[in-house]
Amino acid sequence: MLCDAIAGYLRIRDELGSEQLVIFAGESGYPTPNPLCALMRGQTKAVRELLSDFGMTPSSRSGLTGSTSIEPRTGEEIDPISELIKALAIPPVASSAPRKSAKKRPTKPIKKIAKRKAAAKGH
Repeated sequence: MLCDAIAGYLRIRDELGSEQLVIFAGESGYPTPNPLCALMRGQTKAVRELLSDFGMTPSSRSGLTGSTSIEPRTGEEIDPISELIKALAIPPVASSAPRKSAKKRPTKPIKKIAKRKAAAKGH
């Protein structure tokens, strides 16, 4: 949504660049603000609200919780996948080599169907 709001703002800004900020409307030619200005204000408000949701304004950044550091961790790095596997108690995979598939045996109903077909053919 933030990307869409920024794209809409940029599109309106580009279109407004070739237009007058004040237009003369009606039969009397009364000066009035270009309607694109109101659209641009709306898009600016939407962008500002969404930036605030992501903590991308100075005032919203102060309300963030958790680590705001961009410095890499020092010491032992934690692998999030390994931690998830430990938390879920998933047994580790013994080998990454593909398993040999067991020879598939036909189930009993398939054997019965095959015998019936053979008997019908007169074998």
